[in-house]
Amino acid sequence: HFEGRARPQDQSDQPESGKGTYDEGYDLVLTEGFKRSSAPKIEVQRSARSDALVCDASADNLIAIASDADWTIGDLPCFHIDDAEGIAAFIVARFLS
Repeated sequence: HFEGRARPQDQSDQPESGKGTYDEGYDLVLTEGFKRSSAPKIEVQRSARSDALVCDASADNLIAIASDADWTIGDLPCFHIDDAEGIAAFIVARFLS
């Protein structure tokens, strides 16, 4: 069973600073933004917007890419941007199994 809930956050905050405020009772919290956070990241990249990644591709916290372009960066998992099932399966295997 998955439950989604959206709550705007101050972009100057880091996800780690909010622990205990919005993650109680949940096994997984997904956030958007927080480019400077050390939290694990899946970069969502659209080729119409840019041909470069925002994250450093060699960063330890970049765990996957979702894009409409083909990316090959070592063994970093790269998903098509519309592959919701594949991305969800990756997240579940990585964090909930």
